[in-house]
Parts: sequence; structure tokens; C-alpha cells
Amino acid sequence: PPGTDQPDRLPGQILPDNKKLDLEKRKFGGVHRAWEEAELKKAIGLALEMDRKDVVIVLSLGYTLGTRLEESVTLTTYKVKEALKTGYIYLENTKGGFKREVKVSEQARQALEYALENAKSKERLLIGVGEATHKVKRSIQDWVRNHRHRFQNEDRLDNCTATNLAKEGITTSANLTVHGTRHANAQENYNKLIEAGEHTNVAKKIVSESLGHHRENVTNIYLAKKNTQNKKR
Repeated sequence: PPGTDQPDRLPGQILPDNKKLDLEKRKFGGVHRAWEEAELKKAIGLALEMDRKDVVIVLSLGYTLGTRLEESVTLTTYKVKEALKTGYIYLENTKGGFKREVKVSEQARQALEYALENAKSKERLLIGVGEATHKVKRSIQDWVRNHRHRFQNEDRLDNCTATNLAKEGITTSANLTVHGTRHANAQENYNKLIEAGEHTNVAKKIVSESLGHHRENVTNIYLAKKNTQNKKR
């Protein structure tokens, strides 16, 4: 990729592969970023104490619908009302423009009803009159980052450390972010599908479609779970 150091070689020179060089095969672990249910409850409780209903809405929607921060923040009250009527929410303001429809579970319905009851305006859930979308997003991200030490599990590591351990084949938990609620949603949906008897490949495909990225390798990232025998470092 641009900006990375590339080995110097003459034009047309072909480098030998790892097998010929007898290099050790690189090991890959993962980074567990999903929120645990207990962490979510603590975070929501704290947000309510601090009158941060916007945080409650974003975390709840991400956890129950798998929405990205941008998707949650830009939701209109019209879309939410339609979702409550039809049982499906249609997401248009999505990454890469890949629009998708997500089924509304009972938990998601409760989250949407709360969001509608506490909407900032008649048209928008989280953007008040005169407010900028990017500032609303940043405020929610900052809240999670500044207060996560009060609700996340003690064994979570900073992202850099967790990523480096993943390169060694060790899966650990990273500090919570807003995006981690989406990871939790993916894992919850996947587990339900497996319990219902779906094959792993089918379950991954369904989860991938729900997330809106359509790539199995990305789905595997979302499904990474902490290796319970790993000790805190």
C-alpha cells in the first residue's frame, strides 16, 4: 500500500516466496472488540446519570441493529417510524453506499422506541437544529473514550498492544469504542444462527449481509473472541 516501505529490486525481478526462503509462516490471532452485555448496561446507566441520551441511543442501536455511528446519527424519525411499522429498518447513509435492510428484533424495537421518544427534533433523532453531524459524532466518541474506564472490563488492553499480540497469534480484548457495539451485534447474531443449526459458512454469510460489507474475511474480524486462557499483560 502507499506509504509503506517496499524492498528495492530491479525491474522485472521476481522475489522468491516464503516456502523457498524457508520462512516461518506468519501467525494471526484477533482483537476482541465486542461489548459484553454487562459493559453495555453499565455504560447506559452512566450515560443516563449524565443525561447523555444521545449516547444511550447510539450504543443501543449499534448493539441491537449493528448500525455504524454514522448510520445511527443520521437516522430520521421517519425511518424509525417506518421500521416500527414494518419490522425492518432500511439504512441508506451507509459506508460505500451499500444500502441494506435489517430486521428489527424485540430489543431493537425497544431501542428505536426510546430513540423516537427522545429525538432532538421532528426530523432527526440525534441532530438538533443548527448542529453539525461531525460534531455530534465526535461528542459521542469522546464520551465513550473518556469514560470507558468506568464500565469496561479490567482485562481490556489499548488497541496497539492488542493488535501487536494478534500478530503473535494471541487474541485479547481491546478498549471499548462505539464501533464495538457492532461487533457485539455480529457475534450475537452468529451465535443464534449456529444454535439454530445453520452451517458456519451460511451463518457468516447472513451476518455479513446484515453488517453490509459482504466479505467473509471482514466477518471473521467481527467474530474474534478473546482466548480465555490468555492472562492479562
